[in-house]
Amino acid sequence: MDARYPERWLTDRRVLRLSDPAHRLFVTALVWSVANRSDGVITDEDLELLPRVDSRCVWELADAALWLRALDSSAWLITDYEATQTTRDDLDRAEQARRAARDKKRRQRSSRGRPGGRQHGDVPEDTTRQGKAKARQGGLEEGDDSEQAPAEHSAPDSGCSDCGSPGMLLAGEDGLKRCRRCHFGAPVVASR
Repeated sequence: MDARYPERWLTDRRVLRLSDPAHRLFVTALVWSVANRSDGVITDEDLELLPRVDSRCVWELADAALWLRALDSSAWLITDYEATQTTRDDLDRAEQARRAARDKKRRQRSSRGRPGGRQHGDVPEDTTRQGKAKARQGGLEEGDDSEQAPAEHSAPDSGCSDCGSPGMLLAGEDGLKRCRRCHFGAPVVASR
């Protein structure tokens, strides 16, 4: 998982006009957000933890429309984050896929060289009609090696409590989930 600095930022006036300390804050916060999977949200407490930055430059980033302030004034949002970086959900899915592939390879390696792929003590696959029906009811088809995701991950989000948008949701102080637009009170500015 790496943060990206898109080539278009090399000609983006918003970025080019930043002072050196503001540019350092912008890049460091971007890396921080990816590393901590915060989806472009930087809390005021996070600002204190960012190494070698001048946190007084946040207003310069806001004036350049690179950051937006949260309505509750406790966090900042990197405006182009979704368009330029990998989101937490994407990182989690990639990690899950790597883990599943690694487990599948491990199973394949352990079954090599054994007659029928089984060792003494292994339980043979249930090939009865009832066994196949149980496998289908459990969400797995016959011969399917993949594991079923837990119910909490497979259920879709109910969406933003204000506008119903199913996009990335952030929990507010009131416990309600809101999309970025409703949480921060301003539309996310997409760069060209």
